[in-house]
Amino acid sequence: MAGGALPELYDPKEISGRKFWDGGVLVNTPLNEILSVHKDYWVNVENKEVPDLEIYIVNVHPSRIEDEDIPKQYDEVKNRNIDILYGDRTYHDQFSFSTITDYNDFITSLQDLASDHIKDDNERNAFQQKFQALKNKRAKRTSDTVGEDVKYEDLIRGRFEIKVMRIERKHDAATSTSFNGADITIQTIEALIKEGEEDTKDLVIF
Repeated sequence: MAGGALPELYDPKEISGRKFWDGGVLVNTPLNEILSVHKDYWVNVENKEVPDLEIYIVNVHPSRIEDEDIPKQYDEVKNRNIDILYGDRTYHDQFSFSTITDYNDFITSLQDLASDHIKDDNERNAFQQKFQALKNKRAKRTSDTVGEDVKYEDLIRGRFEIKVMRIERKHDAATSTSFNGADITIQTIEALIKEGEEDTKDLVIF
């Protein structure tokens, strides 16, 4: 009930003495949280290599509208504002994750490159020991941000790939209203299901 309690349309839902509105106000598509718990589970619970992850994002708030559909009336503007507020904002999370993964690959490749060019076994062992000591050092900025000690090794541990597929809902100017969130009639639900099936056929894969 709290997950459907949209501000201005519904009162907040009280749970254990606290009141909650729809979590989408904070983040409607928590991609970063999904990636974090996926890595944490396989690294810290299963203690295994982290498997790649396939993610489907269903964006029920249209991310794009045509020029001729630019809102002009107050209610249309308000509805578009709601779409932007609750819409998909995961592109930055995906970019950041991909960049970090590339950094991890780069660090691993540098380590291998250095080892390959050290011919003496003693020097190679000394290099590996110093590299391990470096990984055991505290990552100051990350530690300060999360409020607990994080090592460099923690940052490069648990690498995995992600594949993100986005199902985008199309904007319909004829039905654009800021009260869409309150329309839970069976007719609307059935129409949205059919619309979603059609949108899925235009699946966007990145």
